[in-house]
Amino acid sequence: MLRLTVARGEYWLPALPYGVRVKVRPLTTAVREAALAEATTRVAELKREAEDAAKAGTPHDPNGQTGANAAWLQGLVWQFTLEAMARYGIVEWEGIGGDDGLPLPLTPAACAAFAAEPLVGRAFFLAYSEPLDALSAEGNGSGASASGGTAGAPNPAPAAPAAPPGPAA
Repeated sequence: MLRLTVARGEYWLPALPYGVRVKVRPLTTAVREAALAEATTRVAELKREAEDAAKAGTPHDPNGQTGANAAWLQGLVWQFTLEAMARYGIVEWEGIGGDDGLPLPLTPAACAAFAAEPLVGRAFFLAYSEPLDALSAEGNGSGASASGGTAGAPNPAPAAPAAPPGPAA
């Protein structure tokens, strides 16, 4: 049985590192899939640019920090997904300041900077995804098989990007 207990209205996530607080709309299929699609599209474009530059005999970046490096691209998928989730999901925040120390308004550029900060970005993703993770842990996200159980049932949902490893202890 599917129990629909995921939040239906805006809510504040638990405090993030550095005392940051964010109010979010629920993480829905639309928010998650839009974020993943946007990240995938952006990375595909970077990869295409790097391939074109290599074919032209002018490598895009000798250090590999562009579309020429698969590991870098995977990192960018993660970062771009976080940026989009922040833009689509966050409706208000507290504890985010600019270089001048004044509160920073919620803008696409500020969301990108927010997502690029490793500790805050990771904590945001984990806290924002927690209701869906809890639903999956209960088995509520599984489809039923012909025998009535969930073993062997197809899972129509695409895999979310893996969370990056936490800081070394």
